[in-house]
Amino acid sequence: MTSTKEELLGILIPQGELTYLLPNVAIAEIFTLQTLFDKDENSPDWVMGNIEWKNRKLPLLVFNNIIKDTEFALAQHQSAQEPRVAIINSLNKPGPPQYSVFCSKIPKLSRLKASELQDFHYTDDYSNDSLDLSQHINHPSVACCTLHGGELILIPQLIWIEKAIHQHK
Repeated sequence: MTSTKEELLGILIPQGELTYLLPNVAIAEIFTLQTLFDKDENSPDWVMGNIEWKNRKLPLLVFNNIIKDTEFALAQHQSAQEPRVAIINSLNKPGPPQYSVFCSKIPKLSRLKASELQDFHYTDDYSNDSLDLSQHINHPSVACCTLHGGELILIPQLIWIEKAIHQHK
C-alpha cells in the first residue's frame, strides 16, 4: 500500500458509515452492482450474495457484517444510490483467487500522506450512535485504524478475511 515512505496509495471503500482502505494493487476491477444472486446455503452472514465476474461466481462480502452480524448489507444495497462492487485479488494461498466486496458509494483512489494521518485510539469522546466502534476496532479482521480529515478509516486484515472465506467453502 505504500507508494513512498511518506504516503499510502489505496482505494477508499465506503460501507455505510465506515470507510475501509485497501491497497490499490489488490483491486482487479470496480463496477456497478447490477445483479445479486442468492448466496450459497453454507455462506456466513457476512456474504451478501454472489455475483458473476468473468464467468465465475464470486461471494460478495460486506466488511461491516464480518465484524458484527447485521442487516447492513441488505439495507445498504436497497438504499445505496450508486452501489458498486470491488473485485479483490487474493493475497492468501490457498484461498479464493478473487472475491468481491460491496461498496455503498463509488470507491475513491486516494493518496494519504503520512503527515496527515492521526493515530486512532477509541474513547467515548469519539462516539457514533449507530455503531459500536470498539467492536470494529478490536476485531481480528481489522489490521488498524486511522483518522484522516476527521474521518475514521479502517484498514482490513485481508489475509484473515481470505482465510475465513476459505474456511466457509
